[in-house]
Amino acid sequence: MRESRELFIGKLRSNKRRYFWPMIAMTAEEYPRVIDWAVERFGLTGSVMAGGISMGGDIALVATGLDNRITAVAACISTPDWLRPGTDEEESHPDTYAWNCYHRCNPLSNTSKYEHAPAIRFLNGAKDGHVPPDGAHRFRAAVLYHYAACPERFEITEFDAAHQFTDSMLNGALDWFVQHTANSGSQKV
Repeated sequence: MRESRELFIGKLRSNKRRYFWPMIAMTAEEYPRVIDWAVERFGLTGSVMAGGISMGGDIALVATGLDNRITAVAACISTPDWLRPGTDEEESHPDTYAWNCYHRCNPLSNTSKYEHAPAIRFLNGAKDGHVPPDGAHRFRAAVLYHYAACPERFEITEFDAAHQFTDSMLNGALDWFVQHTANSGSQKV
């Protein structure tokens, strides 16, 4: 039996790590199937770009580490650190399954998955207490050696905002995709 939206949201809020981490991991792990479907259905060729807002940005970033066909990502109000130190969220406790999802997919602890140096742009709120922007900076420091020959492929932009998606973030993400479409013949899926 399917649970109600209210019950699901209440469960998620009561223990975010237990339920949120598996949702990120499982959704990101479906990206290769979605890309395969788009290639087969529409005959697309070339590289792929992914983007998202908040949890969607977290998912797009994880998927970029899982499928090398994704060559550019724009992650808005998102983080590569699922632990989110400094967040304003209630403390939560993952179960064993959630920890397994964390260990296989959390970008900050799986930096080798980004050795193909995909073009990554974080567009975050400088005042975001929900998803602190420092995770993007720690991730950049952790993957810097993958970007030694192409530092322009990793960018962090912080906006005067909290945890909200702004028109400036949207325009920045679109500009990032246009820039990397022109450079690599990529297609958005």
